[in-house]
Amino acid sequence: MTQTYGVRGLTCVQCLVSVIDQVRALPGVDGVRVDLVPFGESRVSVVPDGAVTRDQVRGTLDRAGFRMVGRHSGGHKQPHPGTS
Repeated sequence: MTQTYGVRGLTCVQCLVSVIDQVRALPGVDGVRVDLVPFGESRVSVVPDGAVTRDQVRGTLDRAGFRMVGRHSGGHKQPHPGTS
């Protein structure tokens, strides 16, 4: 089931690419989608392929310089595996 998180700090396409690359590199992640809201609350949707936790995603986002602000339920199309 897709896990969707609110994230702050994304301001541009480079931020989007950084988040996709870093979250997709986590063990247990099959796909990532980012709905970019520059200077607002973007949504990062993660399709797990194993046991990836919210804390792992949060840690990855923190290290990349972004801040997870919450978890959202559904409402997004499921990303295709390995794509944004």
